[in-house]
Amino acid sequence: MTNSTAYKFGPDRPSEVELELEHEIQLRQEEREHRLARCRPHDGLKRIRKDNKRSQAEMANLLGVSRRTYQDFENGKRAIPSDVIALIHGHFDCDLHQLFTGSPMPTPRTERASYAIAALNAFFTLQTKFGEAISLDQLRHYATLTAELTEPGEEPELLWLLELVARDLSGLSRFAFADGDYGPSPPAPDSAQG
Repeated sequence: MTNSTAYKFGPDRPSEVELELEHEIQLRQEEREHRLARCRPHDGLKRIRKDNKRSQAEMANLLGVSRRTYQDFENGKRAIPSDVIALIHGHFDCDLHQLFTGSPMPTPRTERASYAIAALNAFFTLQTKFGEAISLDQLRHYATLTAELTEPGEEPELLWLLELVARDLSGLSRFAFADGDYGPSPPAPDSAQG
């Protein structure tokens, strides 16, 4: 007679894919909790009031709520309704991200990178075209100007930049007028700071 004993195995080990998915879910949950912890509109409301030198009574009147309700908003005892947030934004032209988190809306990484790319393109184009005729300080100035004037994700206007720099370096005016009066050229950036 054969004795058949059933062997019991433990639970299957999760696969790599399942472990990665579980880890990703955990990271997203931690991110959400972190964002929620930073979301403190009552602190932002108090900051806006103080920055604008208003009393709680003035703010309550401006927002169309009782002083007690406004105090509850500032103390975090009552949620600030969206219509009140709209009034705050409309009246004070405040950054809503800053109202909620205490810091301005961060510039997305891709947007920051596009500014850097525009500045680098300008820097190397000018260095190649003008060589030693342009100082390092002038290169920085024009590269910064190019980054400031280039919309995120767009190519910088390098032909315009080359013409502008050529005019500045030769002492010509940046702007030609119809009657031929070019006027005085703006001074080039100081090259003493290197």
